Amino acid sequence: MEQNSPEITVLMSVYNAQDYLREAIESILGQTFRNFEFLIVNDGSTDASREIVLSYQDPRIRLVDNPSNIGLTRSLNRGLNMARGRWIARQDADDVSLPERMARQIEFIQAHPERVIVGAQAEIMDAGGRAVRTGFSFKPTTSLGIKWGVLFGSPFVHSSVLFRKNIIWKELGGYNEAFKTSQDFELWSRLLLRHTGRNLTLVLVRTRRHPGNISGNYPVTDIEMVRKRIIDNLCEILQWNCAPSTWVDVWVGVNNAPAVSCPAAPKEAIVSFDAIYRRFLELHPEGATNEDLRRSAAMVAMTVCRYYWKRCPAIAVTMLRKSMQLHSRTVLRIAGHSFRRTVCCEG
Repeated sequence: MEQNSPEITVLMSVYNAQDYLREAIESILGQTFRNFEFLIVNDGSTDASREIVLSYQDPRIRLVDNPSNIGLTRSLNRGLNMARGRWIARQDADDVSLPERMARQIEFIQAHPERVIVGAQAEIMDAGGRAVRTGFSFKPTTSLGIKWGVLFGSPFVHSSVLFRKNIIWKELGGYNEAFKTSQDFELWSRLLLRHTGRNLTLVLVRTRRHPGNISGNYPVTDIEMVRKRIIDNLCEILQWNCAPSTWVDVWVGVNNAPAVSCPAAPKEAIVSFDAIYRRFLELHPEGATNEDLRRSAAMVAMTVCRYYWKRCPAIAVTMLRKSMQLHSRTVLRIAGHSFRRTVCCEG
């Protein structure tokens, strides 16, 4: 590493993000931790994004221009190749990092050198920056919970992670450029087969939910790649020769509606969910008393429950019971948030 190189590279890819970009940039420049470079890859923006970046005179900002729009995944890999920091902190152009984010994460990672990635909890906000009440935003905080979580999707908030560059770039080769979306889920899937990570319990980022970044907008071909990755994770982590395809079809459909349909009454999927959980505990018996794992499993069951509540009440009630058995406090918190949102909307 070069002498006097920054400890952290904050990596952001920008494409036509003028509506949110200033807030994102200023949340990084306002960090209490100061020893970083801010590498911003302008991915062929046609709006005022580039001019907004150039309006800042902070010497820590490095602007890199792609000659044309090459997509998020390739832009992130280009940034990884150019990054000078030992650690990479991801930041999306429409999200916000709270002032203590990097200080808290670098403090943790230095105290736990066996971890190669650390994330944090996120507050979800809408396009206008207003907090969205949701019970589904909590990410697992233990190695066991994270290993369970990657069976179903990304166990980290992408815009919250701090990871070791040499592991991600040199050992794993960076993001898989075949994945135009969900590239973080694919990367963490490979990473967690070899290494361990952690999520802090603290809310350190605010992630923005708006029509341009929801999974229902993903192309069906991208969703199919995610489906295959989930199958691979089930086989590799659970040491199965064949993953339960009925469950995978239901889970992918639930999380990508209306782009993908899922079975109307997935009784076989409920059996598969039970089999997945039992197999996980066979391999990790300590998980029976791990509250983080039980809470994460309850959230999976509640996601299915919520989807089928009006479509197939019998399935929804079954999954609700399972989630209550796993972690009743999580279910009650989710129900309370849903009730308050309903009252606010009707009011």
